[in-house]
Amino acid sequence: MRASLTGSSNLRSLAMSIPAGLAFFFLQRANLLADIPIWVILLVLWASFLVGVVATSLWPDTSDPRQLHYRLAVQAAGTTATIYVTGWGPMLAVGYIVILAEGVRSFGSRSVRPGLAYCMVSMALGQAAIALGIAPTLVREPLVHGLAVLAALGTVFTAQLLASTTAQREESEETARVLLDLAHSLSRATTRQEIADRLVSSVPAIVGTDRAAVLLWDEERQGLTNVALAGYTPEDVERLRTLVVRPADWPLLAEVLADPAPRRYAADEAVNEMARELMERSQTAEA
Repeated sequence: MRASLTGSSNLRSLAMSIPAGLAFFFLQRANLLADIPIWVILLVLWASFLVGVVATSLWPDTSDPRQLHYRLAVQAAGTTATIYVTGWGPMLAVGYIVILAEGVRSFGSRSVRPGLAYCMVSMALGQAAIALGIAPTLVREPLVHGLAVLAALGTVFTAQLLASTTAQREESEETARVLLDLAHSLSRATTRQEIADRLVSSVPAIVGTDRAAVLLWDEERQGLTNVALAGYTPEDVERLRTLVVRPADWPLLAEVLADPAPRRYAADEAVNEMARELMERSQTAEA
């Protein structure tokens, strides 16, 4: 599937190149850009914008990791060509932050690490071009290479902040989505087994654990039994299904039955051996 080159976001990107081109034109007139023909600078600028738009159109699938890499690599290369042709090179490293922000907008926090890698590689190539006399520089060597190191560090720190902030937001959004799905799912449950099954499948994503269990009172056995399990091996499921926790074996259960207020227990704080054994057998740290 290919996105249209005339999409609204693509048109906005191309439109942004017009004021950028005008700014470059006047900066060149004021001798604030590299001493190369203005048409070369503008050609690189508009070519990088166009290539970025084409990349977005060719690889629009935000769920495909390969398309993520393709787009970020192309955008990093285009940005590097633009900032280094001006002669200012690493001093315009803010352009890399724009790439990372656009990657987060399209792909989420998972785009930051590969995006940062492409930006750092591109910057290194730009510095190599300066050292070889291929790219112009308005900052003399070796100062321009020192500036590149500082710019790279600033980009890395900003990328880390962007990644952590975005990941926290995504986690909150995912938790809210799971809670909403759970609420809808529970509203359609008609038996306690259905409720237990839906709870045990949703709780790990909500609380950030890899396994969960629901124990319900069994009148026939006069104890708690595992009626729903998630994240356990088949062998553990079979073993835990046979486990019956009775008040006579576990005084804490008798207390809970007498006063059914919520309680919290930790494996290393369990007040008797039965509680500790139950949590160890179910590989549970807290309950």
